[in-house]
Amino acid sequence: MHRVAVVAVPPVTTFDLSIPELVLGETSVGGLPGYEVRVCTARPGAVATSGSLLVTVPHGLEVIDEADTVIVTGTGARDDIDPRVLSALRRSSAAGRRIASICTGAFVLAQAGLLDGRRATTYWARSEEFSRRFPAVDLRPDVLYVEDGNVLTSAGLSAGIDLCLHLVRRDYGAAVANAAARLMVAAPVRPGGQAQFIATPVPPETGVSLAATRACARAPARASHPGRPRGPRADERSDADPQIPHGDRPQPAPVAAPSARHPGAGVAGDDGPADGAGRAAERPGHHRLPAGAPVEADRSHSERLPRRVHPQSPSGGSGRARRSGPHTRARLIRGAAGGRGVRAAPRSPRRGG
Repeated sequence: MHRVAVVAVPPVTTFDLSIPELVLGETSVGGLPGYEVRVCTARPGAVATSGSLLVTVPHGLEVIDEADTVIVTGTGARDDIDPRVLSALRRSSAAGRRIASICTGAFVLAQAGLLDGRRATTYWARSEEFSRRFPAVDLRPDVLYVEDGNVLTSAGLSAGIDLCLHLVRRDYGAAVANAAARLMVAAPVRPGGQAQFIATPVPPETGVSLAATRACARAPARASHPGRPRGPRADERSDADPQIPHGDRPQPAPVAAPSARHPGAGVAGDDGPADGAGRAAERPGHHRLPAGAPVEADRSHSERLPRRVHPQSPSGGSGRARRSGPHTRARLIRGAAGGRGVRAAPRSPRRGG
């Protein structure tokens, strides 16, 4: 059985003092107790606490010399630590015993000289005071516990549970530590460190705000029009960017209305009806075509001229395709496209019939 001596230095923090007894004292290995925990102090009897309680400690410091692990719990003491406690801790460390502290118990270990040149941690709210008083200690204020050789230190309060579960894991393995954690209703290994509990100051304002961008991202999207990309119209964007005149912006292309809804219709404007009363009537070159006209897809580039398809000949042969002149227009494809059309470009009348 592993023997543990818990040192109470008045005024003792009662929560810290209870942790080793609850975690280690309740650890079972094969149905047997894994630890024998005894609490000791320099003057056995009633011990003052940091609150309104009085704690009775029956054992003296002699139990430190018999222990395998010595744990100093949190205390409000700084300069008035009993010299007998410091001497007992030095003897125990020289003998190779494992020394640990919970919360501000690190102040006791540091005053005993056991943390000089070592990595250690303590309660984050006392880290500045600790660094000022013990500059020879490599303080790590953003972790839950630190193990440096045979000396272990934990952060404040509940981090003592993490430290004690770590001791169980080192002594008896992860399975026993997990069982002890379930009894404590605690995580076997807590993610993150002490930094998640430290208040971080908000960085100063730089004069650059993303409020307008966030408001734009949260704004509901405008209802999408068939065949058009979603987003604000060009005239709406001109208000947001007055440096570019509205007339210099590219205008949205017209979209052909489905023939099922508008029989015989050609190109409809963005907001107007299919009879050409909308924007299509305002834009020269957008004409309506009769429904069912056999044409190919729109090819506006001069090197890819559209081809007009002639109906089948009376003999049953397939219609021949020929290239029209440079001033031609594409017709609407219907049928295979489900009745949806493609916008048409104007052409001049063919010469010679």
